[in-house]
Amino acid sequence: MLPDVGCIHKTGDVEVGGIYPDVCGRYAVQAGTLYVFAYDLDQLAVPRTVVDDLVLIVEARRGAHRQVTPLKRNVHTSGRVRSGNEKGYYIVDAINKAINEGKQISLFYTEYDVNKHQVLRNDGKPYTVSPYMLIWNGDYYYLVGWYHEKERINVFRVDRILTQPAILEKDAQPKPDEFDITHYTNEVFRMYDTEKIRKVTLCCENSVMKGVIDKFGTDFPVKVKDKTHFMTKVSVCTSPTFYGWVFQWGGAIRITAPKEIVEEYREMVQRPLD
Repeated sequence: MLPDVGCIHKTGDVEVGGIYPDVCGRYAVQAGTLYVFAYDLDQLAVPRTVVDDLVLIVEARRGAHRQVTPLKRNVHTSGRVRSGNEKGYYIVDAINKAINEGKQISLFYTEYDVNKHQVLRNDGKPYTVSPYMLIWNGDYYYLVGWYHEKERINVFRVDRILTQPAILEKDAQPKPDEFDITHYTNEVFRMYDTEKIRKVTLCCENSVMKGVIDKFGTDFPVKVKDKTHFMTKVSVCTSPTFYGWVFQWGGAIRITAPKEIVEEYREMVQRPLD
């Protein structure tokens, strides 16, 4: 067992909250919960026995505060991990509780205006979401779930959720049969910048195959166009991050469909020259 439960555990770029022995409150439980969530053999060089002991300690703390929700891990890690602020702990805890109970949540989602003020999106109306998974990616924490108003899988950055989501009485929408969290993160989070995911067709010179594999892995379709080009389709968030990646190849990679994405990219490239 851990002789002294405490500290912030660091491993390389990984920084995850622990439980402080002199803190006996909900905040300590949330920090420990994040530690358990973030644990992944492929991501954190932390002995399994340490994590198992931490689960027991957190469960004991929860019992002491009559918080007996199981610490089922609903987080997929992708890239560097870093803990958030105290508000983020409460938001994550509510989302995880809803996932474990199979319930929908209601949340207010925000963005920043030109004055750096946080403003509500969706005309100030709440989003109804069936939460499926929480994902660590880079420096941010994301919620993946079914967005009921739009009837699609959607991604929400946790730090942009205004307050702790309300857990609704309605049962969550089951995950689509074809939904696979590992495949989803491999495709989407390499080009993550917005919430909307699109299928984009690319025409690529054969010489850039290594660059496409570096970005999307090997699990993408390839169709030979001619002796010097191939075609492929990838799932991305059509953001400046993605467009910047295409631009860096100097025409060796071209977006060919859908038409509205082609036009959006053309306008973005032209804008600095106007």
